[in-house]
Amino acid sequence: MTYVRRYILPVSCIGVGFFVVLRDVLGVSVSKYIFLLICVSALVLMKTEHVALFLFFLVPLYAGLPGNYLTIFFLVRLGASFYHERKRREVAVPLAVFALGFIVFLFVQNFIKGYTSVYHYAICMEICLLFLLSELKIDFSARHALTLYALGTALVGFAALSVYAGEYSFSAIFSGEIRFGDIYGEGGMRMTIDPNFLGFHCLGGIALEAEAIRRDFVKGIMRWETLVSVLLLIPLMFLGLIGLSRAFFVCLFLLICCELFLCGKTPKGLLDCLCALGLCAVLGYGVISSRFSSLFQTLLDRFSMSDLRNANGRLELIDRWLGEWLSTAESFLFGVGLFQTNVHFTALQYLFGLGICGAFFACGFFYFWAKNIGFCLKGERFAPFLTVFVMSCSVPAGASLTAFFPFVAVVMISDPLKYEDTRRRSV
Repeated sequence: MTYVRRYILPVSCIGVGFFVVLRDVLGVSVSKYIFLLICVSALVLMKTEHVALFLFFLVPLYAGLPGNYLTIFFLVRLGASFYHERKRREVAVPLAVFALGFIVFLFVQNFIKGYTSVYHYAICMEICLLFLLSELKIDFSARHALTLYALGTALVGFAALSVYAGEYSFSAIFSGEIRFGDIYGEGGMRMTIDPNFLGFHCLGGIALEAEAIRRDFVKGIMRWETLVSVLLLIPLMFLGLIGLSRAFFVCLFLLICCELFLCGKTPKGLLDCLCALGLCAVLGYGVISSRFSSLFQTLLDRFSMSDLRNANGRLELIDRWLGEWLSTAESFLFGVGLFQTNVHFTALQYLFGLGICGAFFACGFFYFWAKNIGFCLKGERFAPFLTVFVMSCSVPAGASLTAFFPFVAVVMISDPLKYEDTRRRSV
């Protein structure tokens, strides 16, 4: 049985990926219950640490899967593990208090504002899920987690690209004539994702893969995981390009600067990294100029001063919702509604949407959650976190686990101790 359980995770990921491709790329009708059957069967049979790894693969795919149902099943599975290990665990009281306060606040606010759909209450379940992930102290391979996260992100990107191209055409997307992901027609459950959120997920994957490669490079360790990380950067960069997100490229430049700074501890390390970066830049420019020159020109046009004025409307949104937030004492203290506030700035979305009281519970929960996991923003861990945080200032990622999952991935994976050799671990 132990031998069989080793293969449940990879088989399940392959199964989900196969049916996503069958549905969104090949156009074959696939029931959501097939995805649920695969995932629930896997959750019942696999080890707890593999459940966490499965989550890293599936959450990016929530955009085209029955994500609310899957969150419930993940909650039940991790809740069973928590109950089984309750005598060996001490609950972090501050984390539990802030999690409960955050959930109650959201529940009451949604009720008062008249939000009654499952989507609006799903975040309460997602907070519980993050709480269990933190409390269980799951010992998983971070290298495997970031590989699965990158694979899930690449799969959602290419599946959504196929769906979008089916309505328009690949030539229109690659020429820059239309922006990938901006508009979708109607048509059942399928993979759809906003290009800014796709860029957010791609940036999270690139930041973690780049950090892993740099650590291997500095240590002089070249193994198959390093090659996998290099190969996974290619689809993530490609999807970031076709999404035409300016914030993605600004944060990518910031990430490169951070990684070069970390490599600059020794002249040899800096020279090696500059050579590797230069080679990648030359190869990338050659491919883009020969295959996607029009798309690249469209991206450059998006950085023109006329298009950047007022941050493409983001400053107007901030000004509007700032006025709404400060309009009354009630809105100042309790917010104008998390799901009503569409300001493209995650931290301000919490502040304006939840008010002082709600933002207090939200900040407290995320602080103690990261602390309970063992995350500390110091040393080399700042590079992935900083780049993901900066891009969060351009997207409204506060209302669902799928949207802010790059934060979760960075906090749970970027611990340097987890990048030690993982060859003794089996997945």
